[in-house]
Amino acid sequence: MLCCLGTCDQQSCSTTAHSNIVEIKREGQTNKPQIKADSILVYYWEIYVGNEYYFSYSNERIDIRGTYFNFKKEIHDVSVIHEFLRYINLFYIDKTEIIILSKKEEPAPISDYPEISVKCYLEGKKIIDNKTILYSDLEFNPKFLAFYNFLDSLVK
Repeated sequence: MLCCLGTCDQQSCSTTAHSNIVEIKREGQTNKPQIKADSILVYYWEIYVGNEYYFSYSNERIDIRGTYFNFKKEIHDVSVIHEFLRYINLFYIDKTEIIILSKKEEPAPISDYPEISVKCYLEGKKIIDNKTILYSDLEFNPKFLAFYNFLDSLVK
C-alpha cells in the first residue's frame, strides 16, 4: 500500500498526462465505476485546519492520512468509494466537466489557498498528474466544489 508522497509538486498551473489505458466505466444497473489503474492518490491541503491529507485508493479501499495531528482513516464503504471514483472520472479521466469556469477581474491576494492534486498510477507509471489551487480570483464549477466538500467531509 502506498502511504506518503513526501512533498507535493510545486507547479503553479494544472498539468495532466493522460493515457488510454485508464478508463472508468459503469457496468449494468449497479452503477459501479470500474477503473484500470493500480492506484489513485489525492493530495488535499486544508488551509483552515492547516493539515495536508493524502487519499490513497487501491484494492477497493481508500486510506486517508494526515500529515499533522496523527489523522488516519480507512474507508471501505462502497458508496463512498464509488462517489470518490466518479469525481475522479468526471474531472480527471473523462474530463466531462471543467474545473475552472472563469477568472475574476481582481487579482488573488497573496495567501495560502486550498489545493487538490490528483495522481493516477498504472504498473508504477504515473499516467495522470493534475494540480488545482483554489485561488480566490477563480470561479469554480459547482460540481468541483462539491468534490472539494466531499474530500473535506471525509477528514472530519
